[in-house]
Amino acid sequence: MQNQSHSDALPKDFHQRMLNGADAFYFAGLLTSVPFDAARVAEEQLTNATAAGIAASRGHDGPNSLGAPPIVNLAFAIELYLKLLLSLHGKLSRGHSLADLFIALEAQAPDVVACSIALHRYSRGDRDEFFEELRTVSNSFEQWRYAHEHEFLISSADTLMSIADAFRASIRELHPKLVSVFDRVNRG
Repeated sequence: MQNQSHSDALPKDFHQRMLNGADAFYFAGLLTSVPFDAARVAEEQLTNATAAGIAASRGHDGPNSLGAPPIVNLAFAIELYLKLLLSLHGKLSRGHSLADLFIALEAQAPDVVACSIALHRYSRGDRDEFFEELRTVSNSFEQWRYAHEHEFLISSADTLMSIADAFRASIRELHPKLVSVFDRVNRG
C-alpha cells in the first residue's frame, strides 16, 4: 500500500472548514468582549438566545463584562490559525500550547512566521518581541477554560486579538484563495 501524502489524507474542504472555525472563534472572542447588561434579559423575560443577546448588548454600556470567554475564544482561534498554517505547509499538529505550535510552524515554514510577525501591529517584525507576547498567552486556552480552578490569572483579550489578527492577515496574504465565510460577503 502506498503512503498517502498529507493533502491526500485530509478531506477536500479541511482547510476551508478550519479557517471558518478559527474565524468563528475569533468573532466570538470579539463579541464576548463587549460590555452588556444582564439585567435586561431578566427584565424582558427573554427565552430566545438571539433576542436575549441583542437585549443584553443594547447600548454597549452595560455594567457586566466577561473575563474568560473572550480569552478562551481568541486563544482557541489563534490555536486553529496556527494549526491551519501548519497543515497548509504539510504538518498536522496537536496540543494547545501556542508557543509550541509557533515553534513548529517556524521550523516547518519560516517564511509564514516572518510574514505573521511583520503583520503584527506591535512587534513590527521583531521576532523576539512577538514570541515574548505569544509566550505570555501561550496557555490561555487551557488555563482560562477552567479559570475557577486558579486563584489568580491574568491575560489580555487585546493581546490575543493582536496576535490573532497577525495570523489572520498572513493567511489572507499567503493563501488568497482561502477565504473565510465571514469575509465572503465583503470580498465578493
